Amino acid sequence: CNRQWFQTFDFISYSRIDDGLYSVACVLFPDRSHRRSSYLISEPYRNWKDAMQDLKCHAVCEYHINSAAKLQAFVDTYETTVLRIDLSMTEENAQIMQRNHEVLCSSLRCVVYCGRQGIALRGHRDDDTSCSFNKGNFKALLDLRVDAGDKVLQCHLDTCAKNATYTSKSSQNDLLLCIKEYIQTKIISDIKQQSIGPYYGIQCDEVRDSSNWEQLGLMICYVKDHMPCEKLLEFIPCEATTVEALCQSAVKCLIDSGLDIKLCRSQTLDGAGVLLVISSSYLHGHIIITVQTMI
Repeated sequence: CNRQWFQTFDFISYSRIDDGLYSVACVLFPDRSHRRSSYLISEPYRNWKDAMQDLKCHAVCEYHINSAAKLQAFVDTYETTVLRIDLSMTEENAQIMQRNHEVLCSSLRCVVYCGRQGIALRGHRDDDTSCSFNKGNFKALLDLRVDAGDKVLQCHLDTCAKNATYTSKSSQNDLLLCIKEYIQTKIISDIKQQSIGPYYGIQCDEVRDSSNWEQLGLMICYVKDHMPCEKLLEFIPCEATTVEALCQSAVKCLIDSGLDIKLCRSQTLDGAGVLLVISSSYLHGHIIITVQTMI
């Protein structure tokens, strides 16, 4: 093996264990799309008397040129991180996520505005198949934001696919559910952080919505910053209005929200068609619920 070969051919490397030469590029990034000799790739090269001529022939082979290009691209990518595909994809995904976050924030502000003002998001229909020119308050607010200069929202509505606008009634309902869960989480957190302990009271009353469906309104009473607070926790759909069904619905809602029924310290149930009193005690590891019907 001649030291001069390494100065002429920068792609070769000597293996002391195999006592032979290898082509680094062809070993690390083999091009299997072409027929190639096993020497310099999978077997060591030891034909020392013809090495100069054979190495010149190997240097101009197409499979070696392709492997050398892959090796050089790997080195360039390692030294210059902006060329890395994974980082480029990660950065592009981060930009897409940020843009989607801004679009959702615009939609959420419209939903929150309708909720705070107590106005409906939409009428009977607000999709493209509706013959009505009034698409509802939610979509009107989106158009208002676009007119006011929300470029991100405008770009999204102009360029997105028709099935990816996230302005349909299903998307509106999903946003409402997210807001509901966030509010409930804040209420439960305030209850558990009371200086007096995680005690609370409840207020219940039946009410019918515009579709004549029975609902049980469940209010939570607690103390925050030394001031009494009353918050609506949830409207519970009632398939039955018996005292047992109402009791089970109220208890299930409290438990699902993360509240301990044993820490309930007061109950206010006035004006309901069927009044119920839920009293609980802890006996041998079980919650005992006593239900009293009052006419």
